[in-house]
Amino acid sequence: MEEAKFIGGPDPEYSGLAQMGRIQGTVRLAAVINKEGKVQTLKVLSGHPLLVGPALTAVSQWRYQPTLLNGEPVEVETEIEVHIPPPIWKPVSFTGCLQNGDEPSEFRITSNGKTYDLIGTSRVRFEENLGHKVKVAGRDVTKIPIATEKVEGVAGHLWITKLKMLSETCP
Repeated sequence: MEEAKFIGGPDPEYSGLAQMGRIQGTVRLAAVINKEGKVQTLKVLSGHPLLVGPALTAVSQWRYQPTLLNGEPVEVETEIEVHIPPPIWKPVSFTGCLQNGDEPSEFRITSNGKTYDLIGTSRVRFEENLGHKVKVAGRDVTKIPIATEKVEGVAGHLWITKLKMLSETCP
């Protein structure tokens, strides 16, 4: 019997909670691959609960070269391990004008003609620097599905860990 060979399929996509928690790990699945090389059924054997859903969604779309027995395609049972590494967040640093967002507790920065929503740790004091030219540093978390709506004119979301006022006014 010739083993099923992985042809391809999507990588798992993190849920927002898994990304924010920087959760990583391996999800083990029992699978039945049909004669056409499609994943027919999946059963979770182990894995972090926040990683199981993304692993199931991805693996259900994976394709295999059909397994052959005496030259004929056959259905096979197998175990699949899906390794999910920690998310990599792109470090960023911007200088711009700090302003309020749509709500009093929301903040934005405009830099080089682009506006970004800001999310900060408790030690970042946005309120004290409103209307000032500031330098912020943190991580670009635009690709993480977070509980904010897409806002027209906003280029992305930044998780801010440092903020420094550069001047009392914005140009």
